[in-house]
Amino acid sequence: MLFKSIDAISNAKNLQDKYEFQVNEQQKHIAELMEEKFNNDISLKVNIDLRDTYRDDLKEMCQVKSRLESEKMFTILQSKNQIT
Repeated sequence: MLFKSIDAISNAKNLQDKYEFQVNEQQKHIAELMEEKFNNDISLKVNIDLRDTYRDDLKEMCQVKSRLESEKMFTILQSKNQIT
């Protein structure tokens, strides 16, 4: 009877050690995922800022293009008027 009790305690301790190891492995995995998420968030913020900068640059370039095309048309019309 005493031997069975000692054996049961030993088995319980082995199970406890096994589950503690699994829990520790899961905690390490969660920590790694949280670090990866943090890095991804930083990268996303940088990329969003860069995208916004490019978008603003594009808007500005389109406005300049439109203004230049208008000036070109105005100059062409003035030249035609001077010729005639």
